Amino acid sequence: MNPEYVRSEGYPLFYQKPYHCAMACLQMAVFRRTGRLFDQEWLGARFGVSVPSSEASTFRYALNFLLPDSFLREGISTVDSTQAMNRFFDEFNLPLEARAIRPCDSEFDRLEERVFEWINGGADVWTEFVVGEKGSANAYSHDCLVEKIDLRSKSVSLLDPDPRGENHKKISVEEWKNRMSGEYGRPTGIVLLFPK
Repeated sequence: MNPEYVRSEGYPLFYQKPYHCAMACLQMAVFRRTGRLFDQEWLGARFGVSVPSSEASTFRYALNFLLPDSFLREGISTVDSTQAMNRFFDEFNLPLEARAIRPCDSEFDRLEERVFEWINGGADVWTEFVVGEKGSANAYSHDCLVEKIDLRSKSVSLLDPDPRGENHKKISVEEWKNRMSGEYGRPTGIVLLFPK
């Protein structure tokens, strides 16, 4: 193994349905670990995914509907959903445990080393961060899985479930940390999924 980078292997790519990036990440991680596949919209209803009220008719399950000015509340707050995830894992006998890491936690001080240790130790690293310019009406919270951390280049490679763009993205650790910092108005961070 190269001591300068570590990679998570074996994620399938499941494209997200609108506002379901967190549910697509959950789908991919659970499928990688267990081979079980759960419907994204069903997961969205269970976890309380919020979507604009103008799009209510596009979903089969009842979701939370929002007014147009609440763009940073679309989807779910992933880092605030670990208790619900752990209840879901227990209910369906999935051998996983979720834990949230936020920018105010000590693990963010040496994030690249910690992510290296988590992946090397067998954890799935799932990130929620803000896409778009700070203060922009077009900024939104988005979820991806970390595929690789490279200590030499100080970069992360992300598996992005959004079908509209590049699914394998590489960004600097510094930019990644800035986009999780909370300066964009919604708490973001990392969810770790540990095998039980």
